[in-house]
Amino acid sequence: MENIIRIDKEDSLPIYAQIKQKIKAKIKNKQLNPFDRIPSVPEMARMCRVSPMTIRHAYTELVNEGLLFCEHGKGTFVADFKKVSKNAGYLMTKSVGLIVPDIMSNVFPKIVKGAEDVANNRDYSIIICNTEDRSEKQVEYLQRIREQKISGLIITPIAHASESVEHYKQLQRDDIHFVFINRFIPEIKTDYVISDNVMGGYLATIHLIELGHQRIAYISDPKYIVAEQRLEGYKKAMAEKGISFDESLVRFAGLREKRPGYKYMKEFMKSNNRPTALFAFNDRIAKEACEAILELELRVPDDISVIGYDDSLIAITLPVPLTTVAYPSYETGRLAAEILLDKIEGKQHGIQQHVLKPRLVVRASCGAKR
Repeated sequence: MENIIRIDKEDSLPIYAQIKQKIKAKIKNKQLNPFDRIPSVPEMARMCRVSPMTIRHAYTELVNEGLLFCEHGKGTFVADFKKVSKNAGYLMTKSVGLIVPDIMSNVFPKIVKGAEDVANNRDYSIIICNTEDRSEKQVEYLQRIREQKISGLIITPIAHASESVEHYKQLQRDDIHFVFINRFIPEIKTDYVISDNVMGGYLATIHLIELGHQRIAYISDPKYIVAEQRLEGYKKAMAEKGISFDESLVRFAGLREKRPGYKYMKEFMKSNNRPTALFAFNDRIAKEACEAILELELRVPDDISVIGYDDSLIAITLPVPLTTVAYPSYETGRLAAEILLDKIEGKQHGIQQHVLKPRLVVRASCGAKR
């Protein structure tokens, strides 16, 4: 190491940054390899004739960037890595980012589990980011990911993603691989793993029709591609059975609207020509609707049948277990991680786009029309 750390005191670049830059160059040029031990802070300070604080500053930043790691009592080592970014010019870490709207919500815990199982088996770590479906948070995370030299990304784009298109194009220009899950952006040509939402909407609605229901309400989160696809499946089932589509039975929540299932279910049940069944965009909305039904002293499924979507934990914890459409969440996370890591490691080329099939899970919340 004595020969690679030469300090130029006339250089305007701070000394710690010079040291950091030279270690990076040595790693890039493979003069330092994964798991090589580098001199301790005191040793490096003596070699460079600088203060230990200066060396500590350089090492800390390299650790934060994932290029070095420390083991207590053993020393500081070069981190493992798999690829070099063409534009950034230095090494990527064996970490992948997973950007989702809400790790605690609906299908995402199982998606994370599927991705983590694959990543752990292949010695990658996962960094999880929650966007709360907010554009500014997603943009912030995408920028951080680029700065931190993460190897790749698994992303659920925000529901209204048009303003993020340029950021995804920048990831592609930076040669950072990413896979969309749950949703995709048509303008971005990349890998994705999604579910067949049209089929899911069809399965839910045809089940209700076969139980004798014709006035079937649909309550959804704000209008975006997934919500519209599930409505398309609803319309397909209605048309197939010769039932006219009634737009008055469809409600989309406003942006940031709270508890739309509760609000719109109350409206429907107080109307003169109320529905006999509800297809909810997800299990959370179904739960909110069931709370409104109970508050009106009505019963599920005796007074109205309810079907959800996702087969989340909500479905089995409601007083009346919820019939729902199961989203293949674990498989989505597993497959997305396999695609991403294969791309990072150069094992796969070309775009892979998978549309997984949902399935109906029948429980106790749907009954025959009375």
